Amino acid sequence: MIDPEALREIEEQVGPALDRGELPPVPVIGWGEISVVLGVEQGGRPLACKRLPPFPDGAALERYRRLCERYARLLREQVGLDLPGHEVLGLRGDAGRGAVYYIQEGLPAHAMLHRLLHRLERGGALELLDLLFDRIARLAEANRDQPELQIGLDGQVSNWALTPVDPEQPELGSGQTLWYIDTSTPLVREDGRELLDVELLLRSLPAPLVPLVRWLYLDEILDRYYEVRRVLMDLLGNLLKERLEPLLGPGLERVNAVLAGRLAWLGAPPLTEREVRRYYRADARMWQVLLGLRRLDRFVRVRLLGRPYPFLLPERIER
Repeated sequence: MIDPEALREIEEQVGPALDRGELPPVPVIGWGEISVVLGVEQGGRPLACKRLPPFPDGAALERYRRLCERYARLLREQVGLDLPGHEVLGLRGDAGRGAVYYIQEGLPAHAMLHRLLHRLERGGALELLDLLFDRIARLAEANRDQPELQIGLDGQVSNWALTPVDPEQPELGSGQTLWYIDTSTPLVREDGRELLDVELLLRSLPAPLVPLVRWLYLDEILDRYYEVRRVLMDLLGNLLKERLEPLLGPGLERVNAVLAGRLAWLGAPPLTEREVRRYYRADARMWQVLLGLRRLDRFVRVRLLGRPYPFLLPERIER
């Protein structure tokens, strides 16, 4: 998908920026709560590159690579999602310093749902939300039918894209594909055991705080991606973050219709607007605390100790 030498050239720009605690001179196309997505071109094709936390050894990297492949296969075959192609590449660096990148086929910025929903007519926007609710219902049904193997999903609107779509006059029509793009965190549980090395999610935190965060937040963060009612609540809360509040009320009505109809077998109570707003405020506070701790750790390492900080951090996230 990408020439390793081209990726090495990107890392040659990213590495020194990390040493200075800065963002690299490479276009940033996405800000996540944990990571930053860089945009590059290879042979005229856009690619999205996410620099991952360091792995302890090659065996751990290979386990992650295989799990990503399995997760993508499960999402395609069990849930029926369309996913961009991906690959995981490791680079060896000088003095034992290396880097790992998750590379994904790029999609047009105007096709990302958190942007597209702002530009569609109200009816089209709600129809598009219905498509998301359908995909999440498929996830619930897949997990019901195979209880020993549970698949997780982060359903936030920023994790989806629709193509093809006219950037000037977007509308829904036939022949379009709804893409799910957040596949670099492979969420799979087998017989109740998380297959992802969860320490990978914690490595960007200051070491003394890892046990505390593991105790206070880790189960909360992971469980939400498997419990379908919470996946839907998180999606609705994300509408507030993306300044799509006018869609919250009608979106809530549609979610509750799905819970009472197609997903009635779950026995889940309906969501309320108060509950969604409370959930969103608590979620925003949690991520703000974690990001603040990571920035403090970067300051100490780079400014006070003169050591490199091996993670790209998002700038201020608007909420």
